Amino acid sequence: MEKRILALKANGELDYCDATSDCGHILHQNPNETREEFLERADKVFGVELFDNFVHTLKKSDKKALNIEMFKDALYVLDAKLKKLALTVDIKAIGGFALLWHNLRESGVTVDIDTVTRDYTEPINQAIRETSQELNLPIDWINNDNILDDPEIVDEMLDAFYEKADLSNDIRGGFTNINLMVADLETLFVSKLMAVDDLDLNHRIQDVGDTIEIMNRLGYTMKNIDNEFPRMKLEFPRAYHTLKAIEENSNALDMDFIDEIEFG
Repeated sequence: MEKRILALKANGELDYCDATSDCGHILHQNPNETREEFLERADKVFGVELFDNFVHTLKKSDKKALNIEMFKDALYVLDAKLKKLALTVDIKAIGGFALLWHNLRESGVTVDIDTVTRDYTEPINQAIRETSQELNLPIDWINNDNILDDPEIVDEMLDAFYEKADLSNDIRGGFTNINLMVADLETLFVSKLMAVDDLDLNHRIQDVGDTIEIMNRLGYTMKNIDNEFPRMKLEFPRAYHTLKAIEENSNALDMDFIDEIEFG
């Protein structure tokens, strides 16, 4: 079976597709195209007015503040569905949701849970979609779009470590059919350094800000980073020089300044 990709129905509804022809969709996600890039392309092709007339769930969810409690609520709904189906699922969360979990990001920025796991079975995907419809979440509110088709490769690149999500203080008692693991701070730090370091990506101010917040939490500064985390200068030189320049200029956290940084 082909890998499922994002697609757009003729009525404008966001969907998944695993067919190669005669599927009825009017737009498909290209190979190596991220979810955000696909949605941006769809916006350009069809225009904002059209999107205003249908259930474009990502845009709708973007307008309401998604916080960690709302994600927990959605996961409990999903957990109940999986329990009825006698199914279990592993989630190895990274990205914005993991930052929220560690109290490193405000609500309203993250609209999905990025998981470093292989594709789920169709019954699990159906339960995820049903939850999205009931709670007005993005149809792919749990997705593995960023794992390059191989979670082991991603984990190796990040030297990743995931911690069991602590729900001991949740009055609902935790999940029975969801094994939620969350990337630790070191893993998130490396993932953000990769994002800032990538010459092929336009810097997102959010990635730079996230990196600085994680550094603060870990007790890293550009004065001690060579001793505390020597990998940074060796493996992520562009990120290293970007963050060093920002620390030397207290008013530097803006895109114009970042774009003007020169690298030897």
